[in-house]
Amino acid sequence: MRRIDTGQGGNRIITHTCATIQPNMEASPRGIACANAVQRVKFADRFPQLEGIKMEYKWAGHLCLSRNGVAATQEIEDGVFTAAVQNGLGTARGKLTGIAAAEVGMDHASAIGAYFKAEDARVKLPPKPFATWGANAYLRWKEACVGSE
Repeated sequence: MRRIDTGQGGNRIITHTCATIQPNMEASPRGIACANAVQRVKFADRFPQLEGIKMEYKWAGHLCLSRNGVAATQEIEDGVFTAAVQNGLGTARGKLTGIAAAEVGMDHASAIGAYFKAEDARVKLPPKPFATWGANAYLRWKEACVGSE
């Protein structure tokens, strides 16, 4: 959970609520309801004085995963660069993968780009249903590791 100020595009609180694997790229109504409930609990735990205040906006998005956590920061087509596969590790890693991908496009080198370039090759997730079961179990374990923060 963190606060975004007006210089970063708004004045709001961002919560990393939960993540699930959806191979068909569609969330079910049950999944949306579950995410909403988790979000409300996490927000109330962090800001008990704001209990009962309705959230004005909610957002969800897609997350790219690899089995070994290796990011994709390269040119994938002529003039098209990717900064993907954060594996749910948050905005800091997302920003770093973006920097690394931009450096590839600009033919610029830095310690950030070198870090991602030195990573092992990405390992694809196993086929369904193992990817779904395993990835969801992994995400639950990572959520448990971070606890309330």
